[in-house]
Amino acid sequence: MTDNMTREKLKMHHIQLKKRGHHALTEKRPHKGSTFAEILSIHIGNAIKKQRYEMGLTQEDVCEFLPVTQTTYANWEIGHRAPRLHYLYILAEIFGCNLNNLIPDSDTIWQAIEDQKE
Repeated sequence: MTDNMTREKLKMHHIQLKKRGHHALTEKRPHKGSTFAEILSIHIGNAIKKQRYEMGLTQEDVCEFLPVTQTTYANWEIGHRAPRLHYLYILAEIFGCNLNNLIPDSDTIWQAIEDQKE
């Protein structure tokens, strides 16, 4: 992912997709009774979806740079599964962000847990 050809290809995708516009971004919320792992998966999914929207990319575009199917990536975004850590590093590089932008901090997770008690 570090060669100039790949970065140039990603830039071209970004420019083309920005011209098309993008749909409304909606965040998924954990339901009552969600486990810690489900809450974490949902927050990671929301974060990678937000980053993808900000770049103007489709799921298919992101998958061109990952060794996963579009279905697997979609499951990450909707919180059905969480990506492995090495995929989060690749996603951070694709989106040009820090890994901390994709992983929620402990306060966010604890707040989601507290919200479930209400």
